[in-house]
Amino acid sequence: MSNTNPFWKITSNQEVTVNEQNPQAVGFYEHLGFQPYKRTECDEEGNPYPLIYMKRNIC
Repeated sequence: MSNTNPFWKITSNQEVTVNEQNPQAVGFYEHLGFQPYKRTECDEEGNPYPLIYMKRNIC
């Protein structure tokens, strides 16, 4: 089956960025199989909100 739809793409990795100060969100994504691979002290705009970058592999 060919993936020719220009509006979506099937990839082998999925990634999310979660505010560390939201433990419910972190737990939700962990429950879905996401694992943290990176942490920052500030968000992408430089505000003091630590972020957790998470990803999971899908087959």
